[in-house]
Amino acid sequence: MDKKHFQIVANPRIRMPTIDAGKFRNNSTHMIGLLEIDITDFREKIWVLRRQNTSISFTGCIIKIIADCVAANKQVGAALLNDRKLVIFDDVDISISIERQLNNGYFPYPLIIRCANTKTVPEIDREIKNAVDKPVEKETDIFMPEKPMLGKLFLNLFYGIPSKIRVFAMESMIKNPVRARQLIGTVGFATVNLGGRLSGWVFPDKNPYSLYIALGSVTKKPVVVKNEVRIREVLNMTVIFDHNVIDGTPARSFMNTLVNSIEKGEIKVS
Repeated sequence: MDKKHFQIVANPRIRMPTIDAGKFRNNSTHMIGLLEIDITDFREKIWVLRRQNTSISFTGCIIKIIADCVAANKQVGAALLNDRKLVIFDDVDISISIERQLNNGYFPYPLIIRCANTKTVPEIDREIKNAVDKPVEKETDIFMPEKPMLGKLFLNLFYGIPSKIRVFAMESMIKNPVRARQLIGTVGFATVNLGGRLSGWVFPDKNPYSLYIALGSVTKKPVVVKNEVRIREVLNMTVIFDHNVIDGTPARSFMNTLVNSIEKGEIKVS
C-alpha cells in the first residue's frame, strides 16, 4: 500500500472516555423537542447588565435558567431506579463539556456545576472560567492531581484494559442514580455555537441523562411580534427527554416554561 498520500497518527487517549460513552447500551426511549426561541430581548438584557459592570455570559444565563426551570419541574431531572421507582433530586447538577488544552491540542472536559439552581449567573460563569483557565500540563493534572503517581498508574491501567470492560465498568458505576449524580450530574448540557450562515440543531445521539439540552445555531429570522413581522435573533435548541421518566404533557409544560423564561429574559445576577 502506498503510504505517501496519507498518514496515521495516534488518537489522543484522553478522548477514550468520550468514545466509550458512545458505546453505552441506552435503553431509554427518547422524546426530542426542536425549539426556536426568540432571544432578541434576552441578549439585549445581557448587554444592559454588562454596561452596568455585571460580568455575565450568554451560556451562563442559559444554564441558570435551565437549572431554575428544572428545579421548578423536578420530575424532568429525575432518574429511573429499577424500572419501578424514580429518584427525584432536590437540586440540579448540570454537566457541561468545556475545552481544555493539553499537549498543543484540545480535549473535552466534563464540568459539573453543582446545585446550579442555587447559584447566580456570575457564580456559574466564574466556575466555568476557573475550569477553563486551570493549567493542564499532563493527564494526571485532571485525574487525581493531588496524587500524580497513583493517577498515572490508574490511567495506564484504565487505558490498557479492553474497551468492552471499560464501558461495562462505566455503565455499572452510573446504574445507581445517586452514584450517577456524583459522577455525571443530573442534567446534560452542550453548546456547539454554530455561527455565520449555518442554521441547525444539535442531536446528542447517546446520553445517560433523563434531560439533555443542546444549543445549536443563532440566526436572524422573520418572527411575528405583536402581529408584525420583524427580523429577530432566534436560538435553535434541542431538548431530549427520557420517555421512561417523563410523559408528553409534563415535557411540554417544561418546554413552555423554559422558552418563556428565556424570551422574557429572567436573568438572576444576585
